[in-house]
Amino acid sequence: MKTVTGRSSGGRSSPQLVTENERPYPWRQIAGIAAGKTLMRGSFALVSICMNEILLDIYGGNLTAVARYGSAISSVNTLVSFFMQPLSGALMDKYGRKPFLVCGGILAGILRGQVGLNPSSLSYTLYRLFLPVFYAPFFPAFRATMSDLLDRRSDRYAQAMETIEWFGSVMHLLCLYLMRNTLTPSQGAILAGALGISGGLLINFTVEETLREEDRREVEYESLGNPISAISFFKKNEQMTKLGLLHVIVTVPYYNTTLGMYRRQRFGWTMSQMTSQQMYSMLFSLGSPFLLLKILRTLGNKGTMILEERISVIQNIFNICNSNESYSWVTTFLAALQFGDTGFNRELAIWSKGCRCGEGELEGAMANINLPLQLLLPVFFTEMHIYFVEKFNIVYAPLVLTTVLHVTNGEFFIPCLWPENRN
Repeated sequence: MKTVTGRSSGGRSSPQLVTENERPYPWRQIAGIAAGKTLMRGSFALVSICMNEILLDIYGGNLTAVARYGSAISSVNTLVSFFMQPLSGALMDKYGRKPFLVCGGILAGILRGQVGLNPSSLSYTLYRLFLPVFYAPFFPAFRATMSDLLDRRSDRYAQAMETIEWFGSVMHLLCLYLMRNTLTPSQGAILAGALGISGGLLINFTVEETLREEDRREVEYESLGNPISAISFFKKNEQMTKLGLLHVIVTVPYYNTTLGMYRRQRFGWTMSQMTSQQMYSMLFSLGSPFLLLKILRTLGNKGTMILEERISVIQNIFNICNSNESYSWVTTFLAALQFGDTGFNRELAIWSKGCRCGEGELEGAMANINLPLQLLLPVFFTEMHIYFVEKFNIVYAPLVLTTVLHVTNGEFFIPCLWPENRN
């Protein structure tokens, strides 16, 4: 029997050991969910390019109008998710993961396909409004399923997740190639819908329910009446409180979504260049599964998070200073070394395991703890970008601010708030 530990920086072990059982590796289950998620990753790759182009066409190429519409609809999505995530998490712990895995892909595929068949302001708005209802629960259900099969604190869980991500990157790369060279935006949305539906059906026929009967939890409807109560998850012990606060703080700069608009305005990028940048990102990410465990074992969970913040600083400075668009691939190369989320999630899983929390409860709490930031910050960064462009012709103001935030996170907040081992 192999035993591994979650690690903090400096080689210190976290308080609980993770035992990798000698039971056979669940290859069939892993293969089924990996194949289904890979198809859905292809669907996402297509919409990440084609939906922006469809929206630009709807607004006649007005970047400011598109940016403001995007930040406003993101805030609405956040409110919908705020009420949906605790409910879907509780239902996931009661009735299982599979319904959310299957329905998420199928219903999201239908929404995406209808935008391609009938591109209009109404169809796009309906797509954005209902997507968090149908599709957002898929990702918590996926992580919960993988945790049921492979303890999320273990090395093999981290490795399996990165391997699935590797196959997803290959599919992402293929879909981006098609989007750049073959498909129109409407055709891309239609194909995205077909891939999403196919992914849901594939999971339905190949993946069994992983939630055991003895692990099912009753739905506490009184608690669900107040979704904010999910945040109490982080008050179960001092270490989880610190991690909850840390999660809120370090995610602030990641709500800056103006980089695409910055590149369009500074370099005149169109769909072709944006697609090429994503293709570079996927190519470099193919090496991530081979680096993940080495970085985690060398730096620990805490060090891995600090590394991500320092890399983000380098990326932002490069984006600000780079005047040659042909070198924009450098930032995507550096992104292949960023595993901060994995480090944080491993540490949280270690400290939360003794609280007998359901996987759905964990996912619901993680989704909702950042609600105020999710509502305000996308709009803030968008308006900040527009203001500095219109008043001073400065296109990189949000990048300067987020650089300062990344420095503060990596050098102060993570070291100060990281839970210490008491054993």
